[in-house]
Amino acid sequence: MNLGMSPTRKFLVLSFVAFATLGLVLNIFINKNIKEYVIDKNKHEISHHIRDHAKEYLGETVFKNPNFQKNKSSFEDFYKAIGYLDSKKIKIYDSDSNILFANEASLIGQNYRDNKELNEALEGRDVAEILNRKKEQDTKDEEVGNLMEIYIPVFYDEKTSPSGVIELYFDISGVYEDIAAIQKNIWFITGSSLFLLYLLLYWTFKKTADLLIEKNRALIEVSKTLKMSEEQDEAMMESMGEGLIVVNNQGQILQYNPKVEEITGYASQDVMFRHYRHFVDIRDKEGAKAKDLVMSALKEGTVVRKTYRENINIRNKEGKLIPVALTIAPIYGKESKIRGMVFTIHDARAEKELDKVKDEFVYVIAHELSNPIFTVSSYLDMVLDGSYGEISASIKTPVTTALSVSKQLSTLVSDLLEVLRSESGQMKFDLAPVNISPIISDIVKDLSIKAKTKKIKLHYVETKLPYVNSNEIKIKEVIINLIDNAIKYSPEGKNVYIKHAVSKDKVITEIQDEGFGMSKSEREHLFEKFYRIRTDETKEISGTGLGLFIVKALIKKMNGDIWVDSEKGKGTTFSFSLKVGNKDKS
Repeated sequence: MNLGMSPTRKFLVLSFVAFATLGLVLNIFINKNIKEYVIDKNKHEISHHIRDHAKEYLGETVFKNPNFQKNKSSFEDFYKAIGYLDSKKIKIYDSDSNILFANEASLIGQNYRDNKELNEALEGRDVAEILNRKKEQDTKDEEVGNLMEIYIPVFYDEKTSPSGVIELYFDISGVYEDIAAIQKNIWFITGSSLFLLYLLLYWTFKKTADLLIEKNRALIEVSKTLKMSEEQDEAMMESMGEGLIVVNNQGQILQYNPKVEEITGYASQDVMFRHYRHFVDIRDKEGAKAKDLVMSALKEGTVVRKTYRENINIRNKEGKLIPVALTIAPIYGKESKIRGMVFTIHDARAEKELDKVKDEFVYVIAHELSNPIFTVSSYLDMVLDGSYGEISASIKTPVTTALSVSKQLSTLVSDLLEVLRSESGQMKFDLAPVNISPIISDIVKDLSIKAKTKKIKLHYVETKLPYVNSNEIKIKEVIINLIDNAIKYSPEGKNVYIKHAVSKDKVITEIQDEGFGMSKSEREHLFEKFYRIRTDETKEISGTGLGLFIVKALIKKMNGDIWVDSEKGKGTTFSFSLKVGNKDKS
């Protein structure tokens, strides 16, 4: 992969590869089962016709009377009636497995009670088997086509046991041609659907990029208006698509354009020369009062142009929360003193709606992928464990690789679903008192095998601790992730230590490694979604960048806290705290 490629292009190329791979896997899975479906469908259609003709031409007494000569005309009429089905052979049995009629006269009167398929049919089930028949010609075997042998039980009135069974042979070579045509159509339909899905993804990203470009252009226009005359400024403010407010160093509003009126609900004549805080009510995403970014910048006196996008809302006159992006820039006077502030307010409702659509799209795709991926993994597992017969070493290697990739894809889908649940507030689980010490002991035992492959030692002594308020399944997920990371990001021959400390009403757990460590700037982004540290030591380590984001979300959901201490080249310590539960026993 070209490292100079833009992130968007990389994502689209990888998406295309993923969709193509998924299409191949889906077609292999579907084609495996379509043959059985088509043949089964033919079996049921033939059975339906045969039973109708049997009731018309063969009475129940025919099956009870073994006299062939007496019933010969009935059998022959029946055989002629089903001639359109092009049966190669026919045998008609009574309920005691005796042949009453056959187009090979020598067989009449023989008993076939040891015939497995016939016995199953006499229990009331249609039985079909595919046979590959050959004939001898010039001492060479020559393939003459595929035959379907079908046993059809015949019932009269409401009886639960059949009066007899009709055995037929059909050449189904034509059916195999139909199957090939169906498979060709399936390849075309799935390929077209996945290609359209890829185009939809491409269109979504292109629209997002266009929105960001438009937003950047608007900000450029704001900076230009500050250099214009007062008359031009006012005209520009009237026509701007972004909200713009200019305040003096006391926070009093000097300019206030119509877009701000639209966002806040307050008219300009009501706000001029009054403090902006009465009208620009900044809130976080939950609606709680947020830090006054503008006033903080004025008081600090060292203001630089800065844009705030995450978790910023303005509560309007009606009490509704409007998502916005806020850009703050200083206005300097003589001696570089700040005379005031100009801030633009971008109405982000359209972007939020697009994000929502994008998240729903990703959720649907991830959810729909989970079942096919599980099915593929299950079949690959069954192939490897010999459920479909012994496989050679040359086949086992690619199947093992395919299974590994399938499980990685399953983990990615699970992580994506967990992230989307977290961001949409749908991450829900019950909390109860949990003793985490034995849980960690079990995890250490399980991960010791992986650690030994790198000659890494895991150090943990099971400790008597107060119970913590947690969820047993989710805390396992947190601890496995943190210890697994410690192993992955440590060189060979190092140590990983797991320790505890009890502080007042909390239990603190530390996972300390002797790995590569990280810089301050890397630590600041560590818990962000899709963030991964890229260095010479870590570039070959696989991962999605979602693990620590999910870990932090889970700890927060348990009313706990998580933090990291690290220094480049000196290892990393992850610590998390959980509140003590009601129980106090080990």
